[in-house]
Amino acid sequence: MHSYEAMQEAIQGRTVDHAKALGVSVSLVAKWQEPHIDFTDSGAYNPLDRIATVLETALRLGIPRPHALSPIYYLNHRFDLVCFPLPAHGAGNAVNDELIKTIKEFSDLAQATSEGLMDGRISHIEAKKIIREGQEALRAIGALLEVVREAIR
Repeated sequence: MHSYEAMQEAIQGRTVDHAKALGVSVSLVAKWQEPHIDFTDSGAYNPLDRIATVLETALRLGIPRPHALSPIYYLNHRFDLVCFPLPAHGAGNAVNDELIKTIKEFSDLAQATSEGLMDGRISHIEAKKIIREGQEALRAIGALLEVVREAIR
């Protein structure tokens, strides 16, 4: 999927409403929904393209991947979603490696939850830690499942 197609999916023809909510022109929001792959296209560089450029630049500058991808993690948290990176293909004993990571992440989740329940209630700070560890565990499970799928192809 191209970024302009994702914008089309999200906007669903409600260009005026989105332009008003964003405080930008209707024509700009319309241009975000058009191709802009080469000079013959009439589309415009949209917010998804800008975020992708921020992430690519951060990675190219050597910023650690978890920090570089923080905008994605923010959006996941904001909209109650979970994402996880897909594992690199062709790793040696990838299934075993991912299983070990998954067990470690689940252990971290169990420990954070246990610590949070020590006094019989979970504080705001403890809840944030448990949620963060839970998201990491889910990412690890997703990566493990992807490696298993790759192993049988």
